[in-house]
Amino acid sequence: MPRRLSSAIVLLASKEGVFGEPSGVAGLAGLMRLLDDGTIDSKDKVLVPITGSGMKDLSMLENEAKAVPAIEPLPGTLERLLG
Repeated sequence: MPRRLSSAIVLLASKEGVFGEPSGVAGLAGLMRLLDDGTIDSKDKVLVPITGSGMKDLSMLENEAKAVPAIEPLPGTLERLLG
């Protein structure tokens, strides 16, 4: 997966809580490029529709997501870990 597209997927998920599929986030990756090269000013208002859920292809998470630890289902375990 191209680096900019991967970065757009991670940025969208971490900042907005939206997990989009690569084709659905391609517009955001393009916007990021246009911002970087100065074609679009950071003060401009731009609408980027995000389509398609990343749940369709979880393989992209293998290199991007941190491992989620398994915890014992005991009272207080989660609170101690978040703590």
